[in-house]
Amino acid sequence: MRETFDVWLSAYALSPRGIVHIQAEFVDEEKTVVRNIRTWDGYRNTPVQTLWHLTKAAAIQEAEKMRRGAIEGLHQQIAKLEEMRFE
Repeated sequence: MRETFDVWLSAYALSPRGIVHIQAEFVDEEKTVVRNIRTWDGYRNTPVQTLWHLTKAAAIQEAEKMRRGAIEGLHQQIAKLEEMRFE
């Protein structure tokens, strides 16, 4: 039986689910993929995107980064819409 441990998922941070706490196990030898032991859903961390964390504080930090990015994207969309002119 594989060792299980606590993991916090930031994958859903900007959804109504928020940061999710699960019991997980490693799936691969590189320890980049974890699997929820209850649902068998898998989550992979990459150099570009971190979906799971070993501490709640790290998950919160990633969620804040995601939130700031989403807000910046919305500001850009608003600016484009304000510049639009219809003739």
